[in-house]
Amino acid sequence: MYCPNCGTAVDEGSAFCSNCGALIKGNPEAAGALQGEKCAPSRNKKPRTGYLLSLIGGVLTFLSGIAYFVLGNPVAGALGVVFAILIIFFARRMFAAADVKKVGFFGFIPFVLGWFILIASGTLLPFDIVVSIAGLLTVVGSVSLFSGR
Repeated sequence: MYCPNCGTAVDEGSAFCSNCGALIKGNPEAAGALQGEKCAPSRNKKPRTGYLLSLIGGVLTFLSGIAYFVLGNPVAGALGVVFAILIIFFARRMFAAADVKKVGFFGFIPFVLGWFILIASGTLLPFDIVVSIAGLLTVVGSVSLFSGR
């Protein structure tokens, strides 16, 4: 008998391939193992809400930075692009971490940048609703990442 996935020879009674781990079809033990796998709760699945909100905030910050470059404000444009890269990088790092507490100081970077963007949009860049929304999404996303949501 051969594995349908990788072609490796497997024993007649095997439920899974010893090389690639694929399910061997036609084996009653394999069907039972697959059924038990489907019923088991997923323990490794992390909530993505905070991560997605932080990513959307980072993308909006990036787009606002590009818009400021086009409108002739290179300082706000450069800050927007740099902040967006930092937000996305550190939000990804927080999401990928097994334990948020182990991320340490760097885990606060999206949160701090989000608050700075919110303050800047109210004082330095008046009436910029997109930047305000980006800052708010980044702050809410960072808090959600810390709380595990």
